[in-house]
Amino acid sequence: MPLSFSRALDGGVRALIDACRGDQACAAAYPALADDWETVKRRFDGGPVEAEARHPRTGRRERVRISRGVFADGLRHLLYNIVEAWGARH
Repeated sequence: MPLSFSRALDGGVRALIDACRGDQACAAAYPALADDWETVKRRFDGGPVEAEARHPRTGRRERVRISRGVFADGLRHLLYNIVEAWGARH
Protein backbone atom coordinates (compact mmCIF):
# COMPACT_ATOMS: atom_id res chain seq x y z
CA MET A 1 0.00 0.00 0.00
CA PRO A 2 1.48 3.38 -0.92
CA LEU A 3 2.54 5.60 1.96
CA SER A 4 0.05 8.26 0.85
CA PHE A 5 -2.80 5.79 1.50
CA SER A 6 -1.58 5.24 5.05
CA ARG A 7 -1.39 8.99 5.62
CA ALA A 8 -4.87 9.46 4.15
CA LEU A 9 -6.29 6.82 6.48
CA ASP A 10 -4.60 8.31 9.53
CA GLY A 11 -5.76 11.81 8.58
CA GLY A 12 -9.30 10.62 7.99
CA VAL A 13 -9.48 8.79 11.32
CA ARG A 14 -8.00 11.76 13.17
CA ALA A 15 -10.53 14.09 11.50
CA LEU A 16 -13.37 11.75 12.47
CA ILE A 17 -12.14 11.53 16.08
CA ASP A 18 -11.77 15.31 16.31
CA ALA A 19 -15.21 15.88 14.79
CA CYS A 20 -16.73 13.41 17.25
CA ARG A 21 -15.08 15.16 20.19
CA GLY A 22 -16.69 18.40 19.02
CA ASP A 23 -20.18 16.91 18.73
CA GLN A 24 -21.93 16.43 22.08
CA ALA A 25 -24.03 13.43 21.01
CA CYS A 26 -21.10 11.67 19.32
CA ALA A 27 -18.75 12.33 22.23
CA ALA A 28 -21.33 10.92 24.65
CA ALA A 29 -21.89 7.83 22.50
CA TYR A 30 -18.16 7.23 21.85
CA PRO A 31 -16.24 8.71 24.79
CA ALA A 32 -13.10 6.62 24.14
CA LEU A 33 -13.02 6.73 20.34
CA ALA A 34 -9.30 7.55 20.12
CA ASP A 35 -8.43 4.71 22.50
CA ASP A 36 -10.76 2.35 20.62
CA TRP A 37 -8.93 3.19 17.38
CA GLU A 38 -5.57 2.33 18.96
CA THR A 39 -7.02 -0.97 20.23
CA VAL A 40 -8.28 -1.88 16.76
CA LYS A 41 -4.88 -1.17 15.21
CA ARG A 42 -3.12 -3.33 17.81
CA ARG A 43 -5.40 -6.28 17.02
CA PHE A 44 -3.62 -6.59 13.67
CA ASP A 45 -0.15 -6.76 15.23
CA GLY A 46 -0.38 -10.55 15.30
CA GLY A 47 -1.50 -10.87 11.67
CA PRO A 48 -4.93 -11.16 10.04
CA VAL A 49 -7.98 -10.92 12.30
CA GLU A 50 -10.90 -13.34 12.15
CA ALA A 51 -14.39 -11.89 12.16
CA GLU A 52 -17.92 -12.84 11.31
CA ALA A 53 -19.68 -11.07 8.46
CA ARG A 54 -22.93 -11.41 6.57
CA HIS A 55 -22.49 -12.54 2.95
CA PRO A 56 -23.85 -9.71 0.72
CA ARG A 57 -25.83 -12.03 -1.58
CA THR A 58 -26.91 -14.93 0.60
CA GLY A 59 -27.27 -13.06 3.88
CA ARG A 60 -25.63 -15.98 5.70
CA ARG A 61 -23.07 -15.25 8.38
CA GLU A 62 -19.56 -16.43 7.52
CA ARG A 63 -16.16 -16.41 9.20
CA VAL A 64 -13.62 -14.27 7.34
CA ARG A 65 -9.95 -13.37 7.81
CA ILE A 66 -9.13 -9.71 7.34
CA SER A 67 -5.58 -8.53 6.81
CA ARG A 68 -4.39 -5.15 8.08
CA GLY A 69 -4.08 -3.89 4.49
CA VAL A 70 -7.58 -4.93 3.45
CA PHE A 71 -9.03 -3.43 6.64
CA ALA A 72 -7.10 -0.19 6.19
CA ASP A 73 -8.05 0.18 2.53
CA GLY A 74 -11.74 -0.47 3.19
CA LEU A 75 -11.81 1.94 6.11
CA ARG A 76 -9.97 4.60 4.11
CA HIS A 77 -12.63 4.47 1.40
CA LEU A 78 -15.43 4.71 3.96
CA LEU A 79 -13.77 7.70 5.60
CA TYR A 80 -13.67 9.62 2.32
CA ASN A 81 -17.47 9.46 2.27
CA ILE A 82 -17.90 10.26 5.97
CA VAL A 83 -15.54 13.24 5.92
CA GLU A 84 -17.12 14.61 2.74
CA ALA A 85 -20.64 14.22 4.17
CA TRP A 86 -19.59 15.83 7.47
CA GLY A 87 -18.03 18.77 5.64
CA ALA A 88 -21.15 19.31 3.57
CA ARG A 89 -23.26 19.60 6.75
CA HIS A 90 -20.90 21.77 8.80
